[in-house]
Amino acid sequence: MAWWLFLVPVSCAFCSWLVIKLMLTILFHPHNPRTIFGFRVQGILPAKQSTIAAEVGKLVAEHFFSMKLIEEKITDPANLQAIMPAIEEHIDDFLRNKLKKEMPFIGMFVGDKTINSLKRVFITELETLFPKIMSNYATNLVNELKLEQLVAQKIAAVSIPEIDTAFRKRFSNELLLAQLASLLIGTFIGLVVMLIIFLIK
Repeated sequence: MAWWLFLVPVSCAFCSWLVIKLMLTILFHPHNPRTIFGFRVQGILPAKQSTIAAEVGKLVAEHFFSMKLIEEKITDPANLQAIMPAIEEHIDDFLRNKLKKEMPFIGMFVGDKTINSLKRVFITELETLFPKIMSNYATNLVNELKLEQLVAQKIAAVSIPEIDTAFRKRFSNELLLAQLASLLIGTFIGLVVMLIIFLIK
């Protein structure tokens, strides 16, 4: 067997590893546009950052924090029921203490029975008004936030070198595994090719 046949699996393994390495590299590098042999070159993510930011902003606004979802969460009757004890406490304190202090003449004629009746009226009115008020609040909140633009701006402002560093740190084991897998696959392909050449010869 010719010695150069052993170069086949080595070459295939190296080429396979190199492809993975280049793919990971061109994902982020170069961070800034560079001109090489008259061609403008930049990493995939840096070049498409603004486009990705706009698409993610649109996705978040439409599917994760849609106007309908926000309105449903804010106007959920369960929210009112959760804060109802505190509301009742404040109404009771207002009718028993603050009203008498601010308007002593009226306070003289307000007894427990009247206070309880007024509390029921106020709470019933709140239960009716709460969904409407919170619905308007949700509409104004979404309009003011401009969620799609806000998310897009935040993503577009993120530093690519920071993303690159965080990505490599977070997925270091997976990246190493991918490179080792490419070496094994390349070696296996090389051995198959070497065997075919050997059999043909």
